[in-house]
Amino acid sequence: DASALKDPLTKASNKGIEIITVNSGLGAFDSLPTYMVHVGQTEDIAGRGAGKQFQKAGAKKVLVVIHEASNSGLTQRASGVKSVLGGSAVKVLTIPNAKSDIPGTKAKVKAAFNADKKLDAFLGLDPDVTIPCLDSVPKGTKVGTFDVGGSIKQIQAGKMLFAIDQQQYLQGYLPIVFAVLYVTNLNTVGNGAPVLTGPGIINKANASKVAQLAAK
Repeated sequence: DASALKDPLTKASNKGIEIITVNSGLGAFDSLPTYMVHVGQTEDIAGRGAGKQFQKAGAKKVLVVIHEASNSGLTQRASGVKSVLGGSAVKVLTIPNAKSDIPGTKAKVKAAFNADKKLDAFLGLDPDVTIPCLDSVPKGTKVGTFDVGGSIKQIQAGKMLFAIDQQQYLQGYLPIVFAVLYVTNLNTVGNGAPVLTGPGIINKANASKVAQLAAK
């Protein structure tokens, strides 16, 4: 919530404290005197990454479920998919309470596929929505998701094509490195542009290796 954070971050910046934003908040605090860089995933670029995965798989029309109506990042993800596949190849379904009403979400997804026989792919923007809907889409539907959750097992089992990984490890690690380098050597990064940690693509080719690394 950029509006809630604006005053405390402004006070910190006025005291000379260097500001680095992580995960969300891209572009919200650029005017602060000590703002350095944003580390995270640019959602429209990540959406394009998802679109390219569907394109490679030969998808004709994708149903994208937005599970939070007020979340602009989710809208940007959907727009990124459209920019690759074209607007006519993407149907967006907004379900405001998708995560809190999974049975209702599954019913709405199933109804969308029944109503539009051109749909042959499904993209959930959170695994908590995507994974429960796997048995609500027609057999053979090409499925992808954002974020990892329990997606790796589904990819390994062939039930899901890919997951878009923000690479949260990097989102935690890199800001600390940047902060230490600034304090010790006045190094700055980004030059006003974000340092992107995604989209990392997890698919059948690397899912087992990612699972092994995550287990460590």
